[in-house]
Amino acid sequence: MSFISKVVTNYPDFIVQQETMIEQLLRTKGRDFHQFVDVLSAHKVKTRHFCLPLNYYFDLNDPGKRNVIWNAESLILQKKNIQYLLDESKIDKNDIGLIATITSTGFSLPSMEVSMMNTFQLPSSTKRLPFWGLGSNGGVFGINQVHEYLKSHPQKGAILLVTELGSLNFQFDTSSGHNLEHLLFTGDGAGAVLMVGRDHPLSSKCFFEVLDADCILCPNTENLSVMDMTDSGFQYKYCSETPKLIASTIKASANQFLNRNQIDSSDITLFLPPGESPASINAYRNGLHLTDSKVIDSWESLEKFGNTSSVSTIEILKQTLSSADISPNKLALLLSMGTGMSLEFSLLKKV
Repeated sequence: MSFISKVVTNYPDFIVQQETMIEQLLRTKGRDFHQFVDVLSAHKVKTRHFCLPLNYYFDLNDPGKRNVIWNAESLILQKKNIQYLLDESKIDKNDIGLIATITSTGFSLPSMEVSMMNTFQLPSSTKRLPFWGLGSNGGVFGINQVHEYLKSHPQKGAILLVTELGSLNFQFDTSSGHNLEHLLFTGDGAGAVLMVGRDHPLSSKCFFEVLDADCILCPNTENLSVMDMTDSGFQYKYCSETPKLIASTIKASANQFLNRNQIDSSDITLFLPPGESPASINAYRNGLHLTDSKVIDSWESLEKFGNTSSVSTIEILKQTLSSADISPNKLALLLSMGTGMSLEFSLLKKV
């Protein structure tokens, strides 16, 4: 088994109020934007964090320049996160056996783990595990992959880095509904998780134990949520069918996962879905027959940070660790649906 030791999130310094973004879009988009006014009133986003001041994005059309900024900002945010994990946990750096990185919003070659290993003087034998293109699934997927590593290396620790800087793919000169939705709701952020194996000294001081993990593919759904590369960078294509797919598949898939652990959904104290949009949060809530209070952390993440994709999972996990009133041996289910489309599940137990 594996254990979640410390969780941290970090966000860029530039905070934009949603009213400010709406005013800007009304000036630049005019009638193309008015069709989204009703949607905005129900979307709950209040603030978002961006890598750059808002006015800088209007002339940011070069994909190469976008990615240079992505690399620089990613390193700044994640170096702070790793320093926090090391300082708070007091883990011996020599115990770090793996660094896994997750993103869907930028590229780095070599991937980020190399810089982190050099910066923090981690062992040269530390394994690197970079992933790209998972969308909102990245957070749960990353925890699950680290869990699999630690099952085979129970004396080791591992670090997961999740970075999503979606604002660097803003395209203000495109008026498609997909692009306007991206402009309205996407936020930037970075999260990090320190996990340890069952035989590591820190395992007795952790909040959650990861009991099991799984991924379930929804066949023939790969076109529901995609991202194209254009002359000016990534262009997002969201699909209104995605929340319907969540609502129609999440209960049966979750039960399938839980049943193999001889657990019923009524045994789960906390359900932890990502905070991507009102439609998706409501889909998780309705599909799993949850009350509003069960998804309050998802709503708060959306309100404060917008849709930060896979980082939303890390933010919600962090809030749970810091505030949840959960007794030992109680169970939590970390879950998400992302590009593919596929569902990720992670079964957690309070230590």
